[in-house]
Amino acid sequence: ETIKLSYLSLSSNPLRSIIKHARGLFKQSTRGRVSILRVDRYGNWHESGGIVKRSVDSVHLPSNIKERLLEDAKNFLSPETRRWYEDRGIPYRRGYLLHGVPGSGKSSLCHVLASETDRPIYILNLSAASMDDEEFNERMGEIPGGALVLIEDVDAAFVDREASIESQTKGKRGGGISFSTLLNAIDGIGAIQGRVLCLTTNHIDKLDPALIRPGRIDLRFEFKNANQEQAKELFLRWYMPRHTQSNEEVDEKDQESKVVQALADQFAGKIKAHSLSVAAIQGFLLSCGKDYQKAVKDIDGWMEE
Repeated sequence: ETIKLSYLSLSSNPLRSIIKHARGLFKQSTRGRVSILRVDRYGNWHESGGIVKRSVDSVHLPSNIKERLLEDAKNFLSPETRRWYEDRGIPYRRGYLLHGVPGSGKSSLCHVLASETDRPIYILNLSAASMDDEEFNERMGEIPGGALVLIEDVDAAFVDREASIESQTKGKRGGGISFSTLLNAIDGIGAIQGRVLCLTTNHIDKLDPALIRPGRIDLRFEFKNANQEQAKELFLRWYMPRHTQSNEEVDEKDQESKVVQALADQFAGKIKAHSLSVAAIQGFLLSCGKDYQKAVKDIDGWMEE
């Protein structure tokens, strides 16, 4: 949408004032939220509505994944790191591959990453019917430096280079864009400086090695089904009482907290490590509502279904 303003003045101050005010209103409206942008049916970036920022504690992953990724990204996005890259003539960009079982928290961690670094997320669907090489390059060229670019389920667009080449030879669009176009967008001469690229896949074995080689992907993180510690953390986040200002209520909730802590250990002990995804456990807890006794009692029967 384009708005044209006309005014009778030799000074640019009125226009500058309007722009400053508009920016202030926008920042105020998006405070505490992450901006999500997708390519609409007309081929333009469209903000589909911000989502509430997500805290680190709300994603239950092994610390070697969550903390390592966030620490690396924050370090990369610092002004000192940018100058270090520029002084040495190294392309300033970072790439992460998040791979593993469905429902294990890959997209959720990208949400946390954007929240923690206060960056917008640009989501690209390589398999979209309207996405060809020209369209892809134009949309990539519009992404500002410092943004988080998310390409989910990249294996669905490219199984391997040979399949892509064969489809192009037959006049078909190999997953929407050519393999070479994607590679050039990641680390070609015109690749976006300062961007953080996140690729997700449930099947790393289906990806062409050229796509995820060092230099294009800097760090890889494998996501597995939940271990017992993750199951316990989920239970505690679901049912641990929140304290209030009343001393009497605090005492009551302290007693309840001890009960929930004990039940969390029982709950986690019933779940075999890496047998269920985080999403599956969350779905079960949702079905139990606020009844933590029911969650512990019913988990065995639910797993047998």
